[in-house]
Amino acid sequence: SALNDVLISHKNPSAVSLYEIKAGRRAEIQKSSGLWISTAAGSTAGIASSGGKTLPFLSRDFEYRPRELCLANIAGYHLTGGVVHPGGIFRIRSMMDSGLAFIDGGRAVLRFAEGDVLEFVGSGTPLQLVDFKDRLLKYPRRPR
Repeated sequence: SALNDVLISHKNPSAVSLYEIKAGRRAEIQKSSGLWISTAAGSTAGIASSGGKTLPFLSRDFEYRPRELCLANIAGYHLTGGVVHPGGIFRIRSMMDSGLAFIDGGRAVLRFAEGDVLEFVGSGTPLQLVDFKDRLLKYPRRPR
């Protein structure tokens, strides 16, 4: 199955998410309610409702968009959303003791603790997931 989106956030939805992102050569530390990363297939869902673009369905690009950036530093944020093209790299480093990465709406949930890094690489080839089974959390499945 194809990846739609990933949501990075604190495990407590009312807590601040703290992370460092790097897109291209620019990096910054952000406080927000979370961070969306979405493929074209997922660009009509959560990231769109956060103000992201809807990408053409067959696009190999992906996009990122912070949710509700902390207003105390809003003028200082530069990486407030963007598109990453094939060959581009987008990196997130957790600065939270209790962060999580929700993959496809919670189909899989990964621990994303302080110092952990997730890297997304724009590619012209299909998605490959690289060993993260040891970090998966067990969440009850919703009835279909």
